[in-house]
Amino acid sequence: MNFPLYIAKRYLRSASKNNAINIINGIASVGIVVGAMSLFVVLSVFTGLKDFSLSFSNDFDPDLKVFNTAGKTLRATPQQFSKISNINGVSAASRIIEERVLFLFDGKEQVTYIKGVDSLFSKVNPVKKNIYQGEWFEPNTNQVVVGYGICQKLSLGLFDFNHPFEVFVPKAGKRHHRKSRKRFQ
Repeated sequence: MNFPLYIAKRYLRSASKNNAINIINGIASVGIVVGAMSLFVVLSVFTGLKDFSLSFSNDFDPDLKVFNTAGKTLRATPQQFSKISNINGVSAASRIIEERVLFLFDGKEQVTYIKGVDSLFSKVNPVKKNIYQGEWFEPNTNQVVVGYGICQKLSLGLFDFNHPFEVFVPKAGKRHHRKSRKRFQ
């Protein structure tokens, strides 16, 4: 028998007639077991919640993103883009531009991000399965797809033509408060 096991067995149950030591040891052992089990359950739940919450954004974020090291835009020639598309294992590639903007609708405003996507975006990211109301937009139109959270915050309805949905974008390189303005229907 190895020495640590011998010490553990000897002090787990006291040989004395006083049962208080045995009761305290039992309570402490149960406390350690219950604490370890509850910690295991809590960590397992948080791991599941992380995967669950990431499953919503993973449909809109690609597996691989390419960013510019300096500046906001990355210019790729058609030859470079075709080389990216022809890499072994790449099934589709899409160009996206993303900017922080101010949405304004019926007197309510929300600062958030807007994405400009190309026609291949729905091949790279399966977003059609997550659209519960409306449809994916038609190319070359003044249509927009708005997330559920933004719709709730702005009280934005489907096919609401009475109030324009306005997007304010800060002009690049300008320090004034002039902004570009675009209206969507």
